[in-house]
Amino acid sequence: HRRRSSSITASSKELTVGDLQAAHASLCKRVGVTSYSQIEFNVAIDMLCTQGLVEVKGGAGKGPLQRVGLQIAEDDVLMALADVPVLKDVVGA
Repeated sequence: HRRRSSSITASSKELTVGDLQAAHASLCKRVGVTSYSQIEFNVAIDMLCTQGLVEVKGGAGKGPLQRVGLQIAEDDVLMALADVPVLKDVVGA
């Protein structure tokens, strides 16, 4: 089971889906990989929701104005990303 942080509230680290996708595209460009298409991005968000890692709020359907929030500790995410060689410099590990 994943450890959940009691310090993270539902609204403390939320972004819109559109903002998250823009950040994803920017990060991919920075590290030199192709970013997900809109459909691939939506599938990835759905998978993260299914795993309980993020929560999406904001009405029916999928849209760029829905809000996405972490459901696990941000430090846990950063630690996991630090183990991925291409992302090590990005997270400052």
